[in-house]
Amino acid sequence: DTQFVRGCPQTPSSDLRASIWEYYAEYHSLMDCPSVLMLIYEDFIGDEETRKESIRTLGKFMGILNDGDNVKDTMDVENNADDQLIARTAYMSTKAYMSKYMSKFDEPYERAKELNRAADVSQLAPGAKVALKTHTQTFDDRATRFLEDQWKTSMELLGYSDYDSFVAAVRKRNQKLFG
Repeated sequence: DTQFVRGCPQTPSSDLRASIWEYYAEYHSLMDCPSVLMLIYEDFIGDEETRKESIRTLGKFMGILNDGDNVKDTMDVENNADDQLIARTAYMSTKAYMSKYMSKFDEPYERAKELNRAADVSQLAPGAKVALKTHTQTFDDRATRFLEDQWKTSMELLGYSDYDSFVAAVRKRNQKLFG
């Protein structure tokens, strides 16, 4: 029943919040737009090589990598500026690194409140935001049915049988557009 899953209508004291399903549908509508890069969260928290490839794709999209001039010319990371940048970014984007430098990754609570960044600003209260321990989320039958029904209503109509098929389409699209 979270607002992120269901969305939140605009009220005098709160801005309109789209639901996750509206975001997914918007991502689908942008599949053919080369000026938009869609990234898969799981690719950034998975194994190191997958994370580095995602960072490489992001760097190419942003135009900050040489995009082939010296990429993969050598396997010697010390002599390859792109690989050095990717390795540093991969290291600095781990949960372990972020937990050591929490203040760099935390929007000031008062600013978030002022800008109405969350319907429930208590979520933004000062405190640790990076979880180092694995925490498996489980859903009861009601929640599972709700998610499945929402997927059928929103995403099956767009051609995605499940989340994995949507992710596969995004990865294929990114590979085509950004190598």
